[in-house]
This record gives sequence, C-alpha cells and structure tokens, in this order.
Amino acid sequence: MKSGWWNCSKKFPSVQFTIIRTPIFCDTVTLNSCIQMTLPSGWRWKCVIMSVIDDHLSRTPIVPRVIFGKSFHFSQSRILEVPTGLEVWTLQGFRNALSDVDVSAIYYHIFEARHRLGKRESDFSAWIGESLEMPELAGRLRAINPYLGSLERHRSALLTVCDEFLEKENSA
Repeated sequence: MKSGWWNCSKKFPSVQFTIIRTPIFCDTVTLNSCIQMTLPSGWRWKCVIMSVIDDHLSRTPIVPRVIFGKSFHFSQSRILEVPTGLEVWTLQGFRNALSDVDVSAIYYHIFEARHRLGKRESDFSAWIGESLEMPELAGRLRAINPYLGSLERHRSALLTVCDEFLEKENSA
C-alpha cells in the first residue's frame, strides 16, 4: 500500500466517478482480498478502495478488461444489535467470553463501535480502561491494528494480550 493514500482528492480527482460506473475487473479474487484486508470504517473507505485499485493496477502487466454483463451492484447495510447473552465483570471472564463469542460480536465491538461512537478505540478497550481501571491493558488493546488480518486473527491478538496480563496478575 502506498503511503499517503488518505490524500485521495489530489491523487485521484476523477476516480470516484469511474469506480461507480466501472463493472468488476476480471481478477476480482485478488482485488477483493486486498480491499477486505484494508477497508476501514468512516469517510476513508473511498480513498482506500481507490488506493487498492490503483496499487493493484500498477502491478498488473495487462490492464484488465471488464467482462460484459458483470456489473457492480452497490449495496447498503444496517447493523442490528442482538444481545449475545454473555455478560462479564472481570478480565478472566472477558477473556473466556472473547474466546467463544461469534466473530460478528467482535466486529460490532471493534469496528462498529469506532464509527458509532466516533472514537479511536473499541468498546473492549474503553470498558477495560474505564470499568476494570486497567489503562495499560486498554492501551495495548488500542494498539492492535484492527485493519490487519481477519476477525479471527484479531480475536487471537486480543486473547494473547489478555493472557499476558492475566499471567502477570496471577504471578503477582
């Protein structure tokens, strides 16, 4: 990914219109995986898509052509909050619930929370910092980049950090 991708208004003045009108490229598997790995929430998503497409096309020896009849269909989504029935009061309880909860809950509390609350932290780090009064752990959770890897990889990173703090807590 090229540095400075967020400054897309100067780098890609007409791409926004092109993306809306252009059907899907022939090699969608590669392109889709790139977009899914880097797609943030909020206003930056258009810049990320443009940057990913630009980066992808710059490394492609032959510019892909549109397959006739394979148009892009824009969709919208709505997040429906559904209680999981899980409630925790301690770090150990949080760690255990995190290992079992569906990944949709992880998405909701990490990605949707940032957009919903307009903050740079997830529900997880906010709760751990405020309710459990563990600012160091909250900071470590905030430092995990949610846009690198899958939700399962993110769950694994969260569990690793929690396990490190639980081990410190138990050895003290």
